[in-house]
Amino acid sequence: MTVAIDTDKAVQALTGVGFKKEQARVLIDQLLPAGDDLVTKDFLRAEIQTLESRLTARIYGGQIASVVAVVGALKFFGLF
Repeated sequence: MTVAIDTDKAVQALTGVGFKKEQARVLIDQLLPAGDDLVTKDFLRAEIQTLESRLTARIYGGQIASVVAVVGALKFFGLF
């Protein structure tokens, strides 16, 4: 769940209770992380699924390559 906050309204609210505009802006900027740094559960789930797919493909690819190598070696030595 992402929480959206109107930073301009927050600055206005702080200036309304006595903060200087620069103080309010610095306070809001420090309390709220930049939007690019936020990570949601849905984003993490999608990344994990992508990594699982890539890992599965590499595992099966490695197993297939091993079987091909063994069959090739057996054929090379005339055992198959």
